Amino acid sequence: MKLKQRREEVRNLSVEQINEQIMGLLRDQFNLRMQKATGQLGQVHLLKQVKRDIARLKTELTAKQKQAGK
Repeated sequence: MKLKQRREEVRNLSVEQINEQIMGLLRDQFNLRMQKATGQLGQVHLLKQVKRDIARLKTELTAKQKQAGK
C-alpha cells in the first residue's frame, strides 16, 4: 500500500520537482557509497533502496517528457 501511495505522489510532481528529488537522491547515494567504503555504513539496504527510488523517479520523468512531446 505504501508504494502505491508513493507512486501517486510522484505522478503529481512537476518535472522540476522530480529533477530536484533525483539530485538529492544522487547526493545521498554518493554519501552512502562513501560510508560503505569507509566501513561506517551499518544499513547496507539503504543503497539498494536509494537506487530503486532514483530509477522510479527517472521512469516517471521519462513518461512525463514523452507525454509533453506529443
